Amino acid sequence: MTISAGASKAYINTGATIPIDDVSGGDAESFTFIMDDNAEGGVVSTGEYHFADSTLLLAGETVNGSITQYTVKDDQTVKIDGREVNSYTAGKRHATANDIPVIPGQGDGTLTVFTPADKGMMTVYFRSTAFLRVWDFNADGSRNGYADSDAGITHYSFSVAPGHSYVMSTTGKTNNMFYAGYKYLVNEKITNPITVTNVDATLSDSLVISAVDADLGGDEIVITTNTESLELMKGHTYKLSTNDGAVKVLCGESEMFTVTGENVVISLYGVADELLTGKITGTDPATVTGLKFTNMMSGVEYTAEISGDSYTCSMKPGEYNTSVETTNGGVTYDRVSVRTGAENVNEVYVEAAGIKAMSAVPFKSEINVPGDYDSLNAASDAILAMEDRPEGEAGRVTINLTDDLFEQVVMAAPYVTLKGNEHSISWYYGVGTLYYSVDPATGLYSERLARDRYSSAEGNGSLWGGVFIVRGNNFLAEDTTFKNTYNYELTEAEKTDIAGSILSVDRLAEGVDVSAYSFKERSNAFYIEADNIECYHCKILSSQDTLGRNGSANNNYHAYFRKCVIGGNVDYICGEFAAVFDECELQWKTYSGDAKNNGKIGYIAAPKTSPYVFRNCTITTDGAEGSDAVSGLYGRTWGANANASFINTETNGYISETGWDQMSAGEFDSAIFNEYNNTSSGEEMYTAGCKNKTEEAVKNYIDTDEINVTETVLGGWIPVHY
Repeated sequence: MTISAGASKAYINTGATIPIDDVSGGDAESFTFIMDDNAEGGVVSTGEYHFADSTLLLAGETVNGSITQYTVKDDQTVKIDGREVNSYTAGKRHATANDIPVIPGQGDGTLTVFTPADKGMMTVYFRSTAFLRVWDFNADGSRNGYADSDAGITHYSFSVAPGHSYVMSTTGKTNNMFYAGYKYLVNEKITNPITVTNVDATLSDSLVISAVDADLGGDEIVITTNTESLELMKGHTYKLSTNDGAVKVLCGESEMFTVTGENVVISLYGVADELLTGKITGTDPATVTGLKFTNMMSGVEYTAEISGDSYTCSMKPGEYNTSVETTNGGVTYDRVSVRTGAENVNEVYVEAAGIKAMSAVPFKSEINVPGDYDSLNAASDAILAMEDRPEGEAGRVTINLTDDLFEQVVMAAPYVTLKGNEHSISWYYGVGTLYYSVDPATGLYSERLARDRYSSAEGNGSLWGGVFIVRGNNFLAEDTTFKNTYNYELTEAEKTDIAGSILSVDRLAEGVDVSAYSFKERSNAFYIEADNIECYHCKILSSQDTLGRNGSANNNYHAYFRKCVIGGNVDYICGEFAAVFDECELQWKTYSGDAKNNGKIGYIAAPKTSPYVFRNCTITTDGAEGSDAVSGLYGRTWGANANASFINTETNGYISETGWDQMSAGEFDSAIFNEYNNTSSGEEMYTAGCKNKTEEAVKNYIDTDEINVTETVLGGWIPVHY
């Protein structure tokens, strides 16, 4: 291996796209590169690492003219070939991480570029709260596309070919990609002896035994009881399975085997029946006359015995679809996993057939929730169905909250005023935790999926788990608390909904404190997906990404917040929308008794190109034990041309002298970060990251006889409480 740390690119430029099949391999050798083994004092050098004719570039970001190095990340270990090793980061991601246009070089951001000398398999070992994205480039720099790994995994494998460069990177979803190592395995197909032994299984004529590459997937390789050898890739791991739930296939004690050229003994075992029990809900059990479970793989059906509202069914382990026969047309969408040796209990939820359209509702200018409707979602649907509702302001409907609500809300109706009357709306979805109830297509709560308890999805969608999602223009909220409980407490509702996690922490572990620093994750409380949104005297509380929206599209949304408390600790006001914050309390959410992490708390804002204007605001903390140690920043870039201004703001010493930062490499130069007439405990203050502190820079954000932010920021819209 040779190192060329000073090189700037890790690819050859021939000026023409080279088809994979037409490229001859160079001098290739398999290798394993572990960051720990190449570290000195916890630092791995960026640069090119050469293995015969293959090149691995470890790229960092450019900071003050220097390229960052990879430094060890505490508590982010990964297993490589049974060995636990550390992972490393070199700083910010690539500036266009979601859509890298050309093959990056050193200084373009934290990522890896691999250029193989021959066909093979590359495996990258990493830690992240999100996923790895791999871009495929031709030798001339043209791009073929990308693939994303699953979330929550610590290694990802993909096929590589000569004449291509593969860029391994994070995306705009997160900045926390920590690399632990890389393994390149040159393709070599060998004949591997196979012995198939039937131990105690009953074999049917339709039995199919198959093997598939555990890392790369691809076509299944069919194995029979007479198979004596297979042509397989040396060093690759294959996973065994059968199409019959009554037959289990193992190699030793595992469903996996790795190809070494030595004989592989495949054993077939009989599988005993398991008992599935449960309740029938959603309908009068007397209407259910039949209940069947159909194996998703083999198609074998099992009929349950029904007694009142309960059922039992003896069946082989496996994955099943459920069907019912009813006297009233009821249907079920239930699915169930039946596990070996487990207590298999499953609710079968039966729904009325078809989708009942909402009937027309007479127009009412004021409704109560709870009262006229049990939920805000039902109220929004009713408003949309109102007959003879006048257009625009004349058709505005006021919703009076009469109690606290615990629901995820999509306010789709336009021209709605929500009078909270000091009540709260709360929910619990957070990014990184998997919930049965999340519809992966929408990111929203689904009662059907909540009852099914079969599949699960991250509390995210594109909404960061949003509690209150505004999709109707001209929405006004008064005297309402919007709270995502994810980083505050573990509610009983969330406990029963959690299906798993892609995070390193366990929310269901006994005695855990989910408000601790290690549990901090994205969890939106108020999501902006409409124009002309106003909040007056409201509280909007969470941790990361509290208020705002995801994505880069500029839909020309405008928002106004006055006399509100907005709380969080990382990017807690964020996304692409123009907004004015007047006389708001910007409240750091802290970690009780944790001075260390309070001292490195994050960012108030992560703006994009539309301006955020903070006027006459006050920066505070939530007052928890140790919150006096808070030191945070006004904000950081979220893409190029990020735009935010703090004017006449009292920081109370809770803003560090750095002031501002960037999310991805190279974004800070184009940022518009203004500070004007801000104070710290009454004393004038400006931070090192301030791009401009002149009155001229913020003149369009200070109301005068000639200038008003309703025109310069809010597009001519005049909020009610302006």
